[in-house]
Amino acid sequence: MDKNILQHLQLPSNIVYESNEEDIFYGRFIMKPLEKGYAITIGNSLRRVLLSSLHGYAISSIKIEYQAKGEKRNFVKSEFDNIPNIVLEDTLTIISNLKKVRFRLNTESHKKTYNVEISGPNEVTAKVLSNSDMNIVNPDNYLFTITKEGKIFLEYTVEWGKGFVAAERKLDLLDKIGIIPIDSIFSPVKKVNFQIEAARVENITDYEALILDIWTDGTIKPKEAIEQASYILIQYFSKFITSVKDEKEIFDIETVSDESINDKDAKLLQILDQSLDVLEFTERIKNCFNSANIKTFRDLLSKTDSEIENLKNFGKKSLETVVDKLKERGLSLNMKEEIERIEKLYKKNAE
Repeated sequence: MDKNILQHLQLPSNIVYESNEEDIFYGRFIMKPLEKGYAITIGNSLRRVLLSSLHGYAISSIKIEYQAKGEKRNFVKSEFDNIPNIVLEDTLTIISNLKKVRFRLNTESHKKTYNVEISGPNEVTAKVLSNSDMNIVNPDNYLFTITKEGKIFLEYTVEWGKGFVAAERKLDLLDKIGIIPIDSIFSPVKKVNFQIEAARVENITDYEALILDIWTDGTIKPKEAIEQASYILIQYFSKFITSVKDEKEIFDIETVSDESINDKDAKLLQILDQSLDVLEFTERIKNCFNSANIKTFRDLLSKTDSEIENLKNFGKKSLETVVDKLKERGLSLNMKEEIERIEKLYKKNAE
């Protein structure tokens, strides 16, 4: 690539971050100077990713059982089935309040179920959900009121995801008696605004400044959010530098696939030498992999479960995370022989 490609472009000298001591989950970023038209391009891209693609934790399903004093224990059958004579609110209101609880989990697990027992009479807030696994950002968030002597037994599942997932999309939960799937708002970013102002460099006034305002839910800070969004965009744009194939190359791979290698094998061939960054592992796992020189899908898929688990500073929880991430893409560890078979077959067809 031409080393002088940036020579006549005005790059921003720095980005100013303005924080607010009264609201630590709001931040303003000012990027300038920018070439004409760049501000709206960058602003739109970052806003879209910030609102739709960052991961966070939210309650994905609940189970509510109740027991008034002197009565048998019972359970709520659906979101339209209320708790008689014990709780002031209806079940839909309780669910609405639970959706607002924001978590930071101190575990590498992407899904975990917890149980809490609450006695009444009592005004219940999100604080009752707290345990050693998590930090609740808004512990004073109101949930419901138990109006008389009795107990509420709440089972809730906290899950890691991105964006918004509606309850009706959780098909695996719809036929489980007593389990109520709820809408999950995973996104840690509540709001993003940007505006464009004029900027100047010496006597030239037709440059732009991008002013980006970010509000988060408290589980991450604005600076962390903008870093994650920028990293995601970099990964996408970098594909135009590292992964562009001309039409003939694509045709050759498809031809081989049609004759003797199925689509699944062809896709595996294409990702073998790609970076593991797309799997978005935790920093701990990334550091362990870097120390062991595991940087591509080929490096990882060729390892056995025991080889990965026995890496320095690794453990069973981290192994479970790796296995789950690969499973989402239809992959697994211990694929060395499978990779060699496919590559041998591809080479044979290419000759």
